[in-house]
Amino acid sequence: MLKLIIWDFDGVLADTLGPGLNAWNQVTGNKYAAEITASDVRLLGIENLVRKLRIPFYKIPAYVNKVKENMSSEMEKVKIFPGMKPVLNELKQKYRLGIVTTNSRKNVDVFLEKNNMIGLFEFVVAGAGIFGKARRIEKAVRDAKVQKHETVCIGDEVRDVKAAKKADVRIISVNWGFNSAELLEKAGAECIVGNPGELLKAVESLNRTAESLL
Repeated sequence: MLKLIIWDFDGVLADTLGPGLNAWNQVTGNKYAAEITASDVRLLGIENLVRKLRIPFYKIPAYVNKVKENMSSEMEKVKIFPGMKPVLNELKQKYRLGIVTTNSRKNVDVFLEKNNMIGLFEFVVAGAGIFGKARRIEKAVRDAKVQKHETVCIGDEVRDVKAAKKADVRIISVNWGFNSAELLEKAGAECIVGNPGELLKAVESLNRTAESLL
């Protein structure tokens, strides 16, 4: 049976696409292209966008760190996606919840406190590399002392799908975040939901599958 749900933060819990793009465009000064839009990110994904704009991969970590710093002043304004909080409260009754994110711990904490969500999550693993989340997921599973088949990730990007597969855990993808459903499908997402309410059914479906394997 499932025991642990690991949540991505940006684009799943927090609606940070707008603030993140504003910070990115400020940090890069439109050096590689005209201003990047939300549509660009949703239709192409971060990895494809980096290649298309010919941004040197070695510069990405520094850019991302600066973006997180710039976003910190906006976190008080960032909203939780509608309908997400009741879903979290219901899932908390049955499962352990944690967060693994590329964003900073400071930004996550500001968001959780503002939305009265302190205590919902057992752990927050912040600062994961933009293309290195698999290792953080694996460590979170080990530290929680659960098995991989007892874990499911919730993510919104192609890189979340890839990280979960690399970490050998199941993933439910959401289509309201940084990547479109079409992009997630092409990446091999096994389950895509269109609103927070559908997460409850998707998690229970995976739980029944996990129980049948026992």
